Amino acid sequence: MARLKGLRFIKLHIAVAISFLCVLSAPTLPLFAGNGVATSQFVNDPELNSIRLSMRDKNYSAARPLLDAFLKKKPNSPLALVYRSRCYVDENKPKEALDCLHRAAALAPANSEIYADEANIYAAQKHYQKAIVSATNSLKYGSGYSQKHMFHLRSMMYSNVGQYKKAIEDMNSYLRIDPMKHRGYSWRATAYEQDGQLDKALADYRIAIQLSKDYEYRFHSARVLQKQGKLNEAVAEMTSIIKSNPDEDEAWNKRGTLYYAMGKYKEAVKDFTQALATNFGSGETLYRARGRAYEKLGQKELAQKDFKKAEELQKKPVVEPI
Repeated sequence: MARLKGLRFIKLHIAVAISFLCVLSAPTLPLFAGNGVATSQFVNDPELNSIRLSMRDKNYSAARPLLDAFLKKKPNSPLALVYRSRCYVDENKPKEALDCLHRAAALAPANSEIYADEANIYAAQKHYQKAIVSATNSLKYGSGYSQKHMFHLRSMMYSNVGQYKKAIEDMNSYLRIDPMKHRGYSWRATAYEQDGQLDKALADYRIAIQLSKDYEYRFHSARVLQKQGKLNEAVAEMTSIIKSNPDEDEAWNKRGTLYYAMGKYKEAVKDFTQALATNFGSGETLYRARGRAYEKLGQKELAQKDFKKAEELQKKPVVEPI
């Protein structure tokens, strides 16, 4: 499994989190939770309630014509506009979706879910500042557990515009709502790391490790430890992964890289060799790494053999594993 290192990996970590947020975007968000707008319309309008059921089941093809007909009769229904917006999201038409939400906000300006939907669309478009504004409006009018998603989204947006302290503040709020969410600690740790607060980043990654069996967090922890110059502790993190997941090629690769940095070239060669034995993708970088380790050991013939193999692999098209 290929992983990026340093700042590139941190950016990937944020990108993955944003992708996760966008998966939870408009079509799957709670519908006016706790604000009362939806409830009265469900009770008083069977037609709209029928549309709601289609939306709940993500049957957008059935909901679209019903919504269009409904909005011709009742163009000022905030809930119908939100539903239509979510259909537009499904159609990959963000401009039309936002137009519907803006109309809905003019009709129901204190409804947090309208702004939450806006924030999700802006985040997906990488319009970070606009997403921050919409998330802020959603948080202004929302309350309780429903705010968790917006604190997370706004934190990611702040990180993307370099406002790491604000990102941390939002993740603090997120974790006050859900203190047992391991990914919350990982997200906050990423912001701490970007802000240069490595001790706090490491503490959060370790909490995430305690709360989850996901060994991904040990890679993050090892990265921070390496930045701090604590190479033996970083090695221990990789060893922990290897013991429970001996086929994890990147753990072998990472530990080999750490051994190389420590001047332990024999150990590095062993780990790079094991990484090559378990690697499912291109081994070009692994051959180069092992070749450098061989060079340090004075084994020039083996080093040249690895460098030649790396060059051959570089010229070949990469075939992704199925």
